[in-house]
Amino acid sequence: MLELGGGLTRGNRLQRLAPGIGALLLFGVLTALMLELRPAYLGRRLPSDLGDPVLNLYFLEWGEKEITQGLDGFWDANFFFPATGVMTFADHMLGPAGVAVLFRQVWDNGVAAYDFLFCASFVLCAATVAWVLRQAGASRPAAVIAGLMFAFSPYRFDQRAHLPMLLAQWIPLVLSHWNRLLSAPSWRPAIAFCGFYVLHVTGGTYLSHLMHLALAIVLVVHWRDWRALVSPRSLAVLIPVALVGGAVTLAIFQPYVEVHRQLGLERSPDGIRFYGATLGSWLSVERGNYVLGWLQRLGGPENNLFAGFVTTGFAAAGALAMLRARAARRGPELARGEPGPDRERLLWDRALIAIGVFFFLLSFSWFYLPLSQVVPGLSGMRVPTRGYPFVSLALVALAAKGVDRLLDRAPRRFTRGLWGTAIGVVLLFELRSDMPWRRWPLPDTELGIYHEIARRGDVRAVLHLPIPNDPWDARYMYFSTLHWKPIANGYSGYAPAAYVELRRRLRERPLDEGTIDYLIDLGVTHVATHPPPLQPNKLVQRAGVEWKLLWIWERHFASERARRLKLVASVGDDRLYQLLPPPGASS
Repeated sequence: MLELGGGLTRGNRLQRLAPGIGALLLFGVLTALMLELRPAYLGRRLPSDLGDPVLNLYFLEWGEKEITQGLDGFWDANFFFPATGVMTFADHMLGPAGVAVLFRQVWDNGVAAYDFLFCASFVLCAATVAWVLRQAGASRPAAVIAGLMFAFSPYRFDQRAHLPMLLAQWIPLVLSHWNRLLSAPSWRPAIAFCGFYVLHVTGGTYLSHLMHLALAIVLVVHWRDWRALVSPRSLAVLIPVALVGGAVTLAIFQPYVEVHRQLGLERSPDGIRFYGATLGSWLSVERGNYVLGWLQRLGGPENNLFAGFVTTGFAAAGALAMLRARAARRGPELARGEPGPDRERLLWDRALIAIGVFFFLLSFSWFYLPLSQVVPGLSGMRVPTRGYPFVSLALVALAAKGVDRLLDRAPRRFTRGLWGTAIGVVLLFELRSDMPWRRWPLPDTELGIYHEIARRGDVRAVLHLPIPNDPWDARYMYFSTLHWKPIANGYSGYAPAAYVELRRRLRERPLDEGTIDYLIDLGVTHVATHPPPLQPNKLVQRAGVEWKLLWIWERHFASERARRLKLVASVGDDRLYQLLPPPGASS
């Protein structure tokens, strides 16, 4: 056989890779089953609903456009016109957009790219957790089961509409390589850490920011090694790592700091308290869960944090096993001993426990609010429970130890396999949840007005009406990808003052000519109106009211008496109006 590096033959190398390939295939099949995925859905449907997924789809499309054009105007997206820096109002999703660019070289379909990122997050979360825990000493069955616990946790199904929160697959790799780098600084773990760090930080905002708190905790766990870490040999590796990480962090977060400081954007304490956890939150499961959905009444929005009885039970058994093992070994001596696999694993276990406890406390507003006054960036986040993936990683690591404790009692290897399979089946049965897939986008025949906007050179900025109190503006944002011209509409974590004022005027003084003047002063040149069938079904009644007011508004300002709107295009029931100055005023 042909010899490969490290004295391994090609056959031996394939033999070593076979379990990993098999695990990936297993995770892929289980992902398709758990997500109720059908091949016909890919590229034609979005998971969960048509609110935040449409918003994130727009962010991907915008990121793809900017990546292919050099990123010169990335932060100044075309929504919330005339505001600038609006991409800092939410998750930037720059890294996933880069993946989408590559994906579309194979299949030029934006919805398919979103579906790929969505489904791949479950496969990769399971795979990375399994790999990291296998390296930390867990058996192969326990590592695989822990990967399933992490990837298909009830919290992830609760967050199925928030793609950036699902992209947690790099968390285990970033933390494990950081721990390895601090245990024995060298270039191999340093390069791996930097690569996974960049992948994670460019994925979104919440998890990217919270990762730095987890990294700080791992560093504190290594406090006994401070003399070794400040040695010239260690600093020769750690300083370049710090420079790379600092440069990436500055490039990503500096625009957020500047725009939020300039506009005075911050979260209210009441909003943070509303999304903060309670003790009931840690016993609550999202209502779509087939087995545990009845526990949803204990939680609230983004407050369904129970990991399930199987995961929690094995985590408790694993914690008990760790305590007994610590009492039977020389823990303090290992902590101060020479670098080695046993010591690295010990510090890894301690770091995970500390991370889990910290982010558990961080989920409560009474802990989060005081800390947000001293930790930069926390005050800009309104959902303390979004640190749950870090708690979940600690839980499944303990659960892997609990599974191994049970499997160790099996008399034979065959019996261990049966036990592991049984645990996995019961786990997946408990975690299975409803996963709707919504048809998207709309047929091209319903998007004619957007093509008309793209065709007309005199259209400089557009306001789309009506604007109900729901994520409908995210759809206007997505359809703007057909022309990429500025729109006054927008939907994000924040809203600029001009947009808030615009909505107030349209709500309180729709027939006041000052509203038209305000639009012209903003730089809006055209208004597009849309029929009620495009409204979400659950808001049909409200949409009818909005449409009636819009019909009165159109009739009033398009009449000869007022004459502030000029009809320039009509496609189906959609209409495009040009805004006109007051009679007698210069245009």
